[in-house]
Amino acid sequence: MATVSIFANFRINDSERFQRMKDSFFSFSDVTANEWVVNARGKYKLDALFFLHEQLGDKLKPFVMESKKGWFHDSRKMLSSLTGDYVLFWIEDHICQKKPGNINEIVEEMEYSGAAYLHYTFFDSSAIKLYSTLPMESGKRINTFVLDKPGHKTILKKKRHAMIIGAPSVSSYALFTRIIKANHPFFKRWPLQTPFDFEKGWRDTCWLPLHCALLREELFASIDTDQPGPGGAKCLQSRGQYPARMVRQQTNPAITSPVLCKLKSMIPIWIAHRINRFRKNKYNR
Repeated sequence: MATVSIFANFRINDSERFQRMKDSFFSFSDVTANEWVVNARGKYKLDALFFLHEQLGDKLKPFVMESKKGWFHDSRKMLSSLTGDYVLFWIEDHICQKKPGNINEIVEEMEYSGAAYLHYTFFDSSAIKLYSTLPMESGKRINTFVLDKPGHKTILKKKRHAMIIGAPSVSSYALFTRIIKANHPFFKRWPLQTPFDFEKGWRDTCWLPLHCALLREELFASIDTDQPGPGGAKCLQSRGQYPARMVRQQTNPAITSPVLCKLKSMIPIWIAHRINRFRKNKYNR
């Protein structure tokens, strides 16, 4: 029987974020999980961990880290606490829309099929049709396929900038730890204190081939972020299913120091891509 661990390394910095974290937790807290490995940062970090300990007891493996070396450095210290065959990367502002047992059924199907990656939120009704040109196996709750470089190139003709790996995911322990340990990309796209470089965009084909799974119906939904494009998921606030107590701040987390931005702008993009490809053997092991 496939087992799952819950992983989170999030910043809970205000009362609204804390409330969303609690709402998200209660939406799938009955999932059968080996442990909840959680690092909390921000003003409400202790509130978050005390709340989770009250709910989970010994199943919670708590951390309070926010080193200057960044999110990935701290996350690597959490890996030894993960014992599941699969890891659910918990994003605290997404709410489960199904019975939590569905998650365990999905993990079982992933193990049976050999799938290593599933994006569990922003359900896109057109995704199965988009990938239908690739050989695909149909299951009860998921469809599975192998995304390789030729297949990804075909997908890009239909959907520009199709992401390869997203953060809100269920992934095999091997894939999850590989991403956390990898120094990819070499030239960071986001500040060190954020988790955004966990995600692999359409150019990051060094992570292919990848055995993927697609949801057949919605599992989680975002509280306040709509997915653009036809078939894209509407957030719970847009559906009128979650109170809009706070408007999302339109900030750009990619902004870093002026010196770093200038250095990046001086490097031709093709050189940066070649350096990243040169380093791919290290994180493909």
